[in-house]
Amino acid sequence: MVCWFPQLVGPRTLRSGRFSNWCAQTLQYWPVFRNRRRDWSLTLALACITVFGITRLTTNDDIRLLQNSPPRLIADQISLSRLLDAPTPVQFYLLRAPSEQLLLEREETLKRSLDALIAQKKISGYQAISNWVPSARTQQLRTDLLNDRVLGSALEALAQQTGADAQWLQDTRRHLQAGGQLLTVGQFLAAPASEPWRHLWLGATADGYASIVALRGLSYRDLEQVKHAGDGQAGVQWVDKVAEISGVLGQYRRYMGWVVLGSYVLVCGLLSARYRRNSWRVLLPAALASLMTLALLGLLHQPLQLFHVLALMLLLGVGVDYGIFMQEPAGGKGAPAWLATGLSAANTLLSFGLLGLSQTPALQAFGLTMLSGITLVWLIVPLFRKEPVDGIN
Repeated sequence: MVCWFPQLVGPRTLRSGRFSNWCAQTLQYWPVFRNRRRDWSLTLALACITVFGITRLTTNDDIRLLQNSPPRLIADQISLSRLLDAPTPVQFYLLRAPSEQLLLEREETLKRSLDALIAQKKISGYQAISNWVPSARTQQLRTDLLNDRVLGSALEALAQQTGADAQWLQDTRRHLQAGGQLLTVGQFLAAPASEPWRHLWLGATADGYASIVALRGLSYRDLEQVKHAGDGQAGVQWVDKVAEISGVLGQYRRYMGWVVLGSYVLVCGLLSARYRRNSWRVLLPAALASLMTLALLGLLHQPLQLFHVLALMLLLGVGVDYGIFMQEPAGGKGAPAWLATGLSAANTLLSFGLLGLSQTPALQAFGLTMLSGITLVWLIVPLFRKEPVDGIN
């Protein structure tokens, strides 16, 4: 079909029909932009509105916008997490230290800060290996307290009250002291009871040792305060996987923004080779439609995200096509070009614009951008044609 198309289509095959004639007559309602005070006044007013809308534009690169889970399912998940008191899997503290004992001590220091948040009901608890294996210093302090308070006068008083002899007192003290040996992380992890918490201990790394302190009962509204609980503590790092992925999407959005700007420069250079001084007539409708779409997003309080920028990239390609159609009407007539532009716009609106009805926020953003952008570029492109077309030329 590609090879036969030039042979099947010629100057005499492009004939105007009743519908194409009616389309050409509608161009009478689109004035051509000229260097007049009225046109510049209207342009200045639209420019002020566009600038005002763009200044109100915000950004939101949250990864959660890529999905739209049913509210009932989210509520069930939250309820189940509260019943199980399960820690959040995407926000936690990562701790590092040169030695195993120093790592346990840093966990204990962080837990004292988290205890204050538990008292404020910002979180319901935390999970850490130091809950089951305290540091050697903490174990020694507790052993000294046990020897001082229990194995000393308290045990002697108990022996006197029960009538036990000195041998019983000596054997009991020796047995309790033997059970107070230092517990290591390796011994705890080797026990079957440690299986639910082994993921908290990352063990030896290239820089020393690492572990995780997981949080329970963390809500999104308290996230900003909780993540600063470890500020100023050595070897403590807050990890938020949602924020990290959202940050990557933000970088992509900025990169694609520069790509869109660079594409306008590149396309302008390519068009100038053919249209010379009139290349701006081809490119300007797409640029104006893109700016007005961004302004519309700002006025509607819709935060800018990656899929808005991706839609602007597609809008550039489609808008340039419309500009080319209007600058090169077939056979010097406006009817075929305007009809082709209208049919192309309708096809694009049906294919991409209907995504604005999607319940997924990302697809909805892409669809709404294409819906407003294609409509605007279709309305703007006749304003920059070379000459007004009245009916059929």
